[in-house]
Amino acid sequence: MNKIISILTTLALTLFLFACNQDMNNNQSETVKAPNKEAAAATNSADDKEREISPSELPDVIKMAIQNTYAGAEMLEADEVTRANGSIYYDVEIRHKDQRFELMYESDGTFLGIEEEGDDGDDDDDDDDDGE
Repeated sequence: MNKIISILTTLALTLFLFACNQDMNNNQSETVKAPNKEAAAATNSADDKEREISPSELPDVIKMAIQNTYAGAEMLEADEVTRANGSIYYDVEIRHKDQRFELMYESDGTFLGIEEEGDDGDDDDDDDDDGE
């Protein structure tokens, strides 16, 4: 009887700890999603030169940072951006939990900011002004 109580107690404690860990991970992910408009604005300059690259060409440190923060995210597009001073940062568009985000990282993996593009999967800014 004592063995059964011990096993059930251990099982209950394990499930409780697992649930707490899942909740902490969800809260951390939601915190990261908050837009950092100041950092994002600091990266965009008229003198920046943007080059589209395949997400597979991203530095490994950036790919790992995205997967660690947004587990299961799909990397849709990537741009390598060279600033006027020659330093490089990356814009990466991802889809995570039915939302699209544009993430910005320095080449060393330092997170610069995030811009939520919307949850409808349509980030096309084209307006149909032809009267139809």
